[in-house]
Amino acid sequence: MPDKDIVLAKVAAIQRCLRRIKDGTGLDPALLDELDAQDIFVLNLQRAIQSAIDLGTHVIASEGLGIPETIRGNFILLEHAKIITKTLSGEMGRKWGHIPFIPASSSVSPEVFAPSSFPVPPRSSPRNLRHPKVSPSACGVSNLPSPPRRASHEGG
Repeated sequence: MPDKDIVLAKVAAIQRCLRRIKDGTGLDPALLDELDAQDIFVLNLQRAIQSAIDLGTHVIASEGLGIPETIRGNFILLEHAKIITKTLSGEMGRKWGHIPFIPASSSVSPEVFAPSSFPVPPRSSPRNLRHPKVSPSACGVSNLPSPPRRASHEGG
């Protein structure tokens, strides 16, 4: 059985996001020409969608409905269990179903989903966390002060 507190929290988050969109845009598409209104709309829409997906995932896990491989799979499992309608499942699957589903607790590494043309460095090496050194002139920037030099320590 789904945890009532989790369900209520997710529903409240969705309602809060939708209210923020309404307050920030007045539901007027002409206002979306303003950058602040665009930010409010996009950020809160993304949050609402993620909360809806999280809610569905919680229900699927708590009811033991299966393990989806995509977000569309979430909607299909919920539809088969008669939790959402076939119409809603189809609409949500068409809009968001192409995204691979990676649960927050997953042990799947992001390398699995990285395009081959953009290799992801292994996580194990701390050197991979450093940014490559690029000179300001290589970026088209000039006349920047040089960074301070570290004092060298010679042990004896």
